[in-house]
Amino acid sequence: PGCLEEVEALARECLKKPKSRISSMMAVMRRLKAAEEEHCKTTEEERVKAEELRRAQREVDAARVQGVQAEKLRATLEEMAAQLTAHRAEQQRIVQRQAEAQQMKREQRQARLRSCLVCFDDEVDVGDGVECAGADRHFLCRGCLNGEVRAQLGGEEFAAFRHSGRKILCRLCPRDGATVCYDTSSFMPLLEPDVFELYLRMREEVVVSEAMREQQGRYERQMEQLEGQITKLLADKMDAVVPVHMKKLIEDVLTDKCPRCKRAFFDFDGCFALTCGGCGCGFCAYCLADCGSDAHRHVKNCPHNIAPGRDVFGNKGVWLQSQALRRRRKLEAFIRGIEERAVRGRVLDAARKELEDVGIDVSE
Repeated sequence: PGCLEEVEALARECLKKPKSRISSMMAVMRRLKAAEEEHCKTTEEERVKAEELRRAQREVDAARVQGVQAEKLRATLEEMAAQLTAHRAEQQRIVQRQAEAQQMKREQRQARLRSCLVCFDDEVDVGDGVECAGADRHFLCRGCLNGEVRAQLGGEEFAAFRHSGRKILCRLCPRDGATVCYDTSSFMPLLEPDVFELYLRMREEVVVSEAMREQQGRYERQMEQLEGQITKLLADKMDAVVPVHMKKLIEDVLTDKCPRCKRAFFDFDGCFALTCGGCGCGFCAYCLADCGSDAHRHVKNCPHNIAPGRDVFGNKGVWLQSQALRRRRKLEAFIRGIEERAVRGRVLDAARKELEDVGIDVSE
């Protein structure tokens, strides 16, 4: 009862007019606190029950928090499990794509691999070798190809290189009347520098040799024809002098001969300082002058030297041009040596075809 009275009296004071009421809330709180301490002291039993109530409340609050956390944890675990499943599926797809890409690379590389039929290396890239043109596509690696080219450009096999039209033959393909070759444009980039140079030199040698043989055959045919004409013309005393001049023209103008022993020559190896295979005479290929045993110095200073830089060496084109010029000079001198004008005309008419075959136009 005393506590209620004090609270009632405090309430009346708070409801008085402003000038008479308690001035601040702090004063009201102090009055209430004092009343509580005086009239509302907690018993031991109340204190124990209050403590039990607070503990129970804390347990309820903790259980509620744990329940919320467990639910959040369950949701988080489910989300993580879904992410892990998706990650594993993506990783499997990545691994599968990588395996497929590697398999494709292996298959592509395997498709480009060839087995060399000489050294038996079975892991040679197709670009590091060459296949023949035959149905079996016989393959040579780069190293064995260079060895094969060297072999076919020397010794007894060089004849096969010449007869095949300057081709490198496949040894493994049957040669029953037909030849199977390696494509020149395919194997030339694979040749080593020394083999490449050897191949070009041997090809040029075959070309020059074939030209010389063709020229020799043409001259032999011309000689046979002229000898037949001479025989026919000699039957006519009126024309007896023309065949004689014709024969001399063929022998002295159109036939290249050693100035010393008069032996005919047809071979040319690029050097204009020639040496006779019969008597050893050294002579100039431009003017056929006898130079003793060595014609190199004369060739350098020969007035008829048309090689670039007046070199002693020249290619096939220089050789053929120098031949034409020398023959024209000799023809002019030969014709001037015939006194009768009529005979000159008859000789030129009779030799017109032979002269035109070597590039001399008698109408000039």
